[in-house]
Amino acid sequence: MGTVSNVINQRFTVSAARRERVLKAIETLGFSGSILAKGMRAQSNPLVGLCVPHTTFANLAALADTLDERAVAADYELVQALSRYDEARELARIKRLIAYRVAGIIIVPALDPKRVLDHLHAAKLPTVIINRQVPDEKRFDQVTIDHQKSIYNASRQLYAWGHKRISLAIQYPTLSVTRQRADALARAAADAGGSASWSMLETGHDQERFIDIFAGHVRRRDAPSVMIASNSTIGRWIVMAMHRLGMRCPDDLSVMILEEPEWALLTNPQISAVEQPTREIGRIAWDRLMARIEGSREEPVVIRCEGKINFRSSVAGFTG
Repeated sequence: MGTVSNVINQRFTVSAARRERVLKAIETLGFSGSILAKGMRAQSNPLVGLCVPHTTFANLAALADTLDERAVAADYELVQALSRYDEARELARIKRLIAYRVAGIIIVPALDPKRVLDHLHAAKLPTVIINRQVPDEKRFDQVTIDHQKSIYNASRQLYAWGHKRISLAIQYPTLSVTRQRADALARAAADAGGSASWSMLETGHDQERFIDIFAGHVRRRDAPSVMIASNSTIGRWIVMAMHRLGMRCPDDLSVMILEEPEWALLTNPQISAVEQPTREIGRIAWDRLMARIEGSREEPVVIRCEGKINFRSSVAGFTG
């Protein structure tokens, strides 16, 4: 048994001939070792936990895919857990991942992540926050998108093309990203001057109910000429609501999404979007986590990656 263990764990105390016989027997028997059993001895497993609200949004799905590729290349397994924007569920999922003795955690925070981040810090578990910056959090590395820069630059261009009223459609008003985007949109309107204005539309979480909310918003006297969707789900709802109401894009309303769904180029007109640097974020976050797992003690950093604004024919004023 000791010889088998030495071969499986790649210890160099077994002769080549004996190693060959053991490996052949393992293949014949279809033996597979227990990762959890190994983790009990090593106090950690070749597992990395990924906790995200869900994978419905295009950018979160792309992040999960990128991180899974990095994990496979590094001979790790990526274990995904969904918080569904529920702080209690998020904490419970993180505790379960810690019980599995994961080597580290990558997390897209829920609405109020303080409890879960406090727990991760107390557990001394290598952790990297991605996608959404947590303000005033200095205990962990953060690799995020510069959400403010993307919406500011996009809005300034929209105002320059003659749009006067921009509306930001959101689902989670208390999310830190929502507040950052609202601040940037307010600055863009102020810097544009004149009659430039902006508003925020809370969509709710039911698509059928959203159609009524949307109809009331676009039929106001001060209705927006541009609707910016904060995620691909809302973007899809807007397109479908416009179709239901007989509205034309961009003649009746211009549309833009703050992430790039796969279907953006399949519609007519093609949808303007911010292409988020998910692969860059995934690569940097993985490298930061591996450094922490290997014992790096350097001060935590905040790294902001820039999105690419892709204006297309869904926006009035765009000429290609």
